[in-house]
Amino acid sequence: MEISPNPDSEEKNQDIVRKRQKIITGSLLFVGLAAFTFGIYRITGTIDSPFKIKSSQITDSSSLLNSSQQTEIEQLKNKDTDKDGLKDYDELYLYQTSPYVRDSDSDGSDDKNEVESNNDPNCPKDQNCQISQTAPLEEATIPSEGELSSEDLRTTLKNMGAPANLVDAMDDATLQQVYDQTLAETGTTTDQLTNTGEIPSNLEDLAPSETSSQAITLETLQSLDAAQLRTLLQQSGVDEATLSQVDDTTLEALYQQALGEQLQTVQ
Repeated sequence: MEISPNPDSEEKNQDIVRKRQKIITGSLLFVGLAAFTFGIYRITGTIDSPFKIKSSQITDSSSLLNSSQQTEIEQLKNKDTDKDGLKDYDELYLYQTSPYVRDSDSDGSDDKNEVESNNDPNCPKDQNCQISQTAPLEEATIPSEGELSSEDLRTTLKNMGAPANLVDAMDDATLQQVYDQTLAETGTTTDQLTNTGEIPSNLEDLAPSETSSQAITLETLQSLDAAQLRTLLQQSGVDEATLSQVDDTTLEALYQQALGEQLQTVQ
């Protein structure tokens, strides 16, 4: 006697499969969105880093730092991300080298070796990186404020230590928007950004408030709609087939959740 399949049982099995697919798709998108928002924060931090206050330049710097910032500084003093022998704190605030790259000027010699041999770790060997004080202003090749093209901006960020894959994954409009808003918040110019070894005189004015730069970036990220998210995720490597399985409402909800998770990690 042949037993016919139970329609209710088949429907339940199909529901289970659909739910599993949604969970897998949602998880993939969540990871992609989390990576994207974290990448935005890393790039923003790269732009901010050259203008943070040096403790040696202010008599009572501890009064300007909250406990979270003091903890971060202590971590930097004990961390060597690129394993070149120089602590991240010294690379950021003393030598103005990249804490993510062993050889900041790409001349074949590690930053520590150049520091110990009294060479400039930001200037390749056999090159004169100092601009003559008597040279006419028109001979300087430093871009003026507002003149950084998207290509120049990407090159500048990579030279400052921003991950190349994250910089390249962002479209020109988003990258420029994050860059412009960060500069506006810190009160810096492109001249100061491209001359990271030169500390501006108005240090206290350049110091961002406790969460101001994060607030600006967060405002930008929160304004992204579903269409923009789909474009950014595709550029970040998420395939279209995965994206097509999620409606706009769910995508935006997942994005806000990923954004919230990243905020908790950086606060």
